[in-house]
Amino acid sequence: MALPITRRSLLAAMPVTATAIALPTLAGASTPDSGLEKAIAAYARLKAKASHFDTTVYDPAAATFEQRVAAIPHATTTRQFKMGKKLVRGCTSHEGVVRMARTILADDDRRHSNDFMDTCRELVALADERDRQVDQIMAETNVHQLARLSDEHGNRSSQALYAVEDYPVTTLPAMLRKIGVLYEAFGEDDDIWGDWTLADLRRIAGEA
Repeated sequence: MALPITRRSLLAAMPVTATAIALPTLAGASTPDSGLEKAIAAYARLKAKASHFDTTVYDPAAATFEQRVAAIPHATTTRQFKMGKKLVRGCTSHEGVVRMARTILADDDRRHSNDFMDTCRELVALADERDRQVDQIMAETNVHQLARLSDEHGNRSSQALYAVEDYPVTTLPAMLRKIGVLYEAFGEDDDIWGDWTLADLRRIAGEA
């Protein structure tokens, strides 16, 4: 899972720390907006916590899971069937062939030869055994549960960043501070530089 690039995926990829987003205030600027600074600090804290969890807990577990799964040898059927002038066996490394074999067996398609059907049955049995080993590794590494916790950390960090985006600034220095944080998080992601920007500018101009 390629996945579309979203705000959350951009956020997850960016190693933000409290130091990284502690942008300096403008020279001669008015007192920083305490509410905005509080929202930024909350985001920095949650982002750092999410990054620490991924780096120290989830990523190592996921790497171990992937390495152990990759080490499981694929199996080839002893049974075979004739395709043209060749005798063909099935192998669990061919996921598309395994899926096809499962479909054919589920449909109980009797148009195929007995050798072909027997090969499909053996291939599916070998694939099921490999899946059982993968499930065992997943249980031992706890990677599924850790992935859920990683998502929860990421969700909290994302919501904190959205709180910064939604914060109603009333001064130009505060708006520039807000833009700096959001630009560092989202870059030129077009879908965030819209309604809130206009709303902030109108508020600063006294039109809101």
